[in-house]
Parts: sequence; C-alpha cells; structure tokens
Amino acid sequence: MKRRIEELINDTYIYQAPKLVLSDTSLELTAPADSSLEGEFFFSAEDNSRIRGMLISSNRRIVLEKDTFSGNAIHVHYIIDTRGLKDEETFSGEITILSPVGEACVSVRVRVQTPEVQT
Repeated sequence: MKRRIEELINDTYIYQAPKLVLSDTSLELTAPADSSLEGEFFFSAEDNSRIRGMLISSNRRIVLEKDTFSGNAIHVHYIIDTRGLKDEETFSGEITILSPVGEACVSVRVRVQTPEVQT
C-alpha cells in the first residue's frame, strides 16, 4: 500500500484495466427468407471481474434481447429479423459493447437464403 501511495505522489502509477474477451468478433450468418434466426455470443473481462454496461445494435434487423448487462460472464442473445427480405439479399451491422472496462464491436453480416427442400 505504501508503494502504491508513493507511486501516486510521484505520478508514476499506471492503472491497467482488464480487456474484454469476446467469443466472436464477427458473425457471418445465413438466415431463412421472411423469418427469423436466433443466436448468441459471450464475453467477459480478461480477469473475470464483474462488469456492467450497455449493448447497442446498429441495424434494426439485429434485435438484442437485452440492452444492458451486468455480471462476470455475459451471454448476449440476438434475433435476426429477415421479414420482407428476398432470397440472396444481404445486410450488415454491428453490436457495440459499452462498459467501463472498454468498448468492443461485433460485426454481423447476414445473407438471406431460401432453405432447400431435399426429396
């Protein structure tokens, strides 16, 4: 403790915040036309400390189950809405994670495809 106080007085103290660790940094998805697709990804702080913050989707077709989070291991559940889209259309967006630990983006790219029926 004495060493830390001396570092603060001498302006040599360096605070190293943990970084966010994401299960996926980008999502390449194929979704059925005129329907929806559910998925999930996970993230946490690298030191497994408790974090809280907000989630923001940049595309209205990427719907987040919750827009806030709090905990050690965060589970993000999303729904891809393809209603009104035709076969072979694509769209993209980002899910942004905002927290005191840092900010991260998960890029999402979706291709709409009509499922093939095998006989």
